Amino acid sequence: MAIARGDLEHGFALYERSLRGDTLPDAPAGIHIGMLEQAGRHEDAARLRDLAIKYSGDLATCAGSFLGAQPDEAAREYERLFELGFINSRMIHRYLLALSRTGRMEEHAKILAPDRLFELVDLDLSLSEQVDRMLLDLEDQAEQQEAAQSVRNMRYVGGLSRLDHPAARALIAEIHVHTKDYLERWHASDHPFAPFVSPDMEIKAWGLISRGDGYNVPHIHGEGWATGVFYPRSVESEGGELVIGPPKKSGAAPVNWGYREVKPRAGLLVLMPSFYTHWTLRLERPGLRTSVAFDVPRVA
Repeated sequence: MAIARGDLEHGFALYERSLRGDTLPDAPAGIHIGMLEQAGRHEDAARLRDLAIKYSGDLATCAGSFLGAQPDEAAREYERLFELGFINSRMIHRYLLALSRTGRMEEHAKILAPDRLFELVDLDLSLSEQVDRMLLDLEDQAEQQEAAQSVRNMRYVGGLSRLDHPAARALIAEIHVHTKDYLERWHASDHPFAPFVSPDMEIKAWGLISRGDGYNVPHIHGEGWATGVFYPRSVESEGGELVIGPPKKSGAAPVNWGYREVKPRAGLLVLMPSFYTHWTLRLERPGLRTSVAFDVPRVA
């Protein structure tokens, strides 16, 4: 409404805030863009489109909104958008659901490609010890999150990418090197979306600490092409595994969604596409898990 009445900066700021952090993942961005186009507001429509692509708004007019579409119609709508270069993790995620529901599993498998795109890297254990110590030193200042986005019952340490701490700087540098290499190899591959993948990126990282009963619910990430997690310490108690698999209520067999379970171990860096549905298993008491999760936003 703010954008429609000409209060542009306020309106776009509200829209961005709604999209960021998965607050309104089902905002019908495609319909709103179409409304602006029909009103002759082409520059505003283009600006909203750029915003939606960056923060994983869905540009599909029917499949990505309350209007709905049959799975085969949804797949075709996303394919038309991808041909125009309009693509992000949420649209890929919903395209995968449409492919699964129409039985197009060969195409589905080529996009998920977990044997190539789910990558495990072992970093130096001395760095792991430094990062673990840093997180535990910051625990008292961390925000307790009972239910925020995907987090359940963990303490959150924000802004690690900007933290002036030797361990944080060293870790972000390592993540940047490995993630850039990951994106460059993906871009050079024969993956269906390889031409869209760019190695130009930044790292946005945050820490999570759980002392039992902490976990993440199934989710995807909205910004950029890649996401990941670094584990400074091994989890000795039961639970705590990182899992990739089918979205909730998809009705799909886990094997068809590249199912993987990874137990946290000290020094492990996990890289994967932002459109992978992933979660963690509940950590049993007593237990301690520290981790650094990160997004890889596109650089404009």
